Amino acid sequence: MSNQPAVMATAYHEAGHAVAAIMQGIAVHTVTIKPGDNYFGLTKHGKTRMDGFQPDYESVPPRVRDRMEKQARCALAGLIAQRRFSKSSIRQWHAHQDHRIAADLVSRLAHSIPETEAWLNLLHIQTEQIIDAHWYGVEAIAQALIKRTILRGSEARALIRQAFQTWMNAELARLGAQEGGNGIAQ
Repeated sequence: MSNQPAVMATAYHEAGHAVAAIMQGIAVHTVTIKPGDNYFGLTKHGKTRMDGFQPDYESVPPRVRDRMEKQARCALAGLIAQRRFSKSSIRQWHAHQDHRIAADLVSRLAHSIPETEAWLNLLHIQTEQIIDAHWYGVEAIAQALIKRTILRGSEARALIRQAFQTWMNAELARLGAQEGGNGIAQ
């Protein structure tokens, strides 16, 4: 696949969705940057069915609320990863559908528009933290997508594990070098 900027931005966008899902324990089925009829890339993962679900706020079980928040974070993660990769790749229409999904999920839990907006802001901050903490995984999945265009969920999980191990080994080596340079006994 090409390394053209739009393809790379899509790869990072979809990698963000995949990493957010995997790191929250949501099964990922496939991740692709092969364009479809109405998308440039797609991450298929376990969904929370919300058709016709209009709960009374107080009656939503914590487990259901947690699942809905996880789904909202997954939706927000694509644009967050894409923006971290390249702010200049963002267009006004990017992730409009993703944001709509997140807002729809949260609006089913909140009492008001201000509460929905505040909840979305919190989820956005939490999602940024997930992407920042697991950037090594975003990069690994994005680079694999650029080469192959599609990954199975098991491949995405394996790439995150492998990238984490590489990152951890580099960190341990860096810390070991710092200890040796500071005269600390090893």
